Amino acid sequence: MFGLRYVIFGLCLLMIVGCTGDPDRYRIVGDWELAVAGKLVDQVNAGDVDQSDAEDTPPKMVIYFYRSGSLKTQTNMGTVQSEKRGSWKFISYDDQSKKAKIECRMMDETTEFDVVVEDENTIRLVPPNMAGLTRKMKFVRR
Repeated sequence: MFGLRYVIFGLCLLMIVGCTGDPDRYRIVGDWELAVAGKLVDQVNAGDVDQSDAEDTPPKMVIYFYRSGSLKTQTNMGTVQSEKRGSWKFISYDDQSKKAKIECRMMDETTEFDVVVEDENTIRLVPPNMAGLTRKMKFVRR
């Protein structure tokens, strides 16, 4: 029983000191929502959006980067509605350029992405479920 106190104390000390993981990795962990989904909805649907549906459910895209390495994307862009699951892995972070490199695996496809970390609540990336795009999109922390 006496030894258990030391183990618990040691674990608490490690958490306080910050030895629980790579702090650069945790820049990416969280729920991220596309900042301006309305502009993208026209491109995704090429004008086929039923306005009554668009009013009921505003367009959005959310990416969930879980601590466990799981990944989920939810997209509601008019006629395009999907939820995809996969995994992600942190590769590196360059403090000077503020770019993180991550690897995402979705639907048996593995791709690497650069994530620009503008600040703790804003990132720019090509969404993992839209790997064919080349332009980074702005996401804000939810």
